[in-house]
This record gives sequence, structure tokens and C-alpha cells, in this order.
Amino acid sequence: MQVINALIEQSFEYTAKKKNLAVRRDEIGDLMEVIAINISLGGFPASVSTVKEYVQERREILSSIKKVMDYEAFMQSCFINSRFAKGILSEMKHISNFSENTKEITKALGVLNDYAVKLYQQYSNRLEEAMRILSVKLQRECAPDPKHAEELMFTFTYSENIEGDQVPRTKDVECSPHLKLLHSGSNLRIYFYWCDDAIEDGKKVLVGRIGRHPY
Repeated sequence: MQVINALIEQSFEYTAKKKNLAVRRDEIGDLMEVIAINISLGGFPASVSTVKEYVQERREILSSIKKVMDYEAFMQSCFINSRFAKGILSEMKHISNFSENTKEITKALGVLNDYAVKLYQQYSNRLEEAMRILSVKLQRECAPDPKHAEELMFTFTYSENIEGDQVPRTKDVECSPHLKLLHSGSNLRIYFYWCDDAIEDGKKVLVGRIGRHPY
């Protein structure tokens, strides 16, 4: 969204349509009301003028949400480059001290949403480098977990275009890479996979689990 302020010089002109001071008085009064709003002077510090600022403000709101069900419902619109696994809320309900960790979770989801797919496209043959970069951006450990592949399968829903109709589909995806939040020994983690061609044409990061390790 872009807001453009413009001064219409003609509004100050004296014309035949403005034959008396009462008209000018009313116009000046309207102008003073606009000035009193202080939009251009920063009177509304929470207002935004770009999509990036808008997304950041929504994530700030998300970070302040204390109830896990409200958080899960609101987060869907804060990370539009992410696809969350079916039933992801079931594990989130078990996060210890959830209300104290929303900022940590939001920051991690934001980094995944903003960078995961691009990093995969750039380092698809060297995913260890992609994970290293994520670690640096978040200042948290990012690592794979190939030993527990069976426990790291998560179901994602998507739609497939068949002869012009959108047909609902599901697909199980192994989300082995994970971020260890708070500290390296923490049991608060986010399991994800970079992207999948069948789901959203490979344009979204897949978040399989937010919470404890599943094994």
C-alpha cells in the first residue's frame, strides 16, 4: 500500500465560486482538520506504507499472542510463503511456557518464510551451506536429522489442477532439517523441508512441526 500526499494549489485560489469569506473560512477549517491528524508528521507511528512494513507489524502482533490456538490461527496469514502441515496445532499445544516463547517462534518462522526457498534454489547441491546461512541469520542451530526419517514424515494438503478443476490432494513429506530454538540443547524445535514441486509449485517452505522432537 502506498500513500501519496499532494497539495492542490487550486484549493487556495479566489474564484467566482468563492465570493465571500465564509467559503474561505470553511475551507481553512477543513484544512486545519487535516493538519491536526499529523499523518505526514508521524502522528501514527504504527502506520505502514510498504508491504514489508505491513508484514513486520503483523508479526509483531503475532509475537504478543499468548494463547496457542489464537497464535496458530493468526500465523497462517503472517507467513504467506509457508505451508504448514496438517494438524500442526496438535503438537504446538504441548509447548512448555508457550506464551514466553512466541517471539522466538515467530522470529524463526519469519526467517524460514523469507529465506528457505531462495536458499534451496541457490544451494540445492550443498544444503549444508543453506543450513549454515539459516543458522547465521537466526543465531540458532540448524541441522538435519536423517536417523529418524520415519518419525519425521508430515502430511501436507494442496490442490492439483486437473482439466480445469482444483482437486484436493495430500502428500507426506520428510521434514528432517530443523531449527533448535532458544539454545542447542532445547527441545523446542521447528522441523521443515525447503520446498516440494507438487505443493504450491515448489514456491513455499514446508513447516512440518513446531514443538518437541517426535521420537
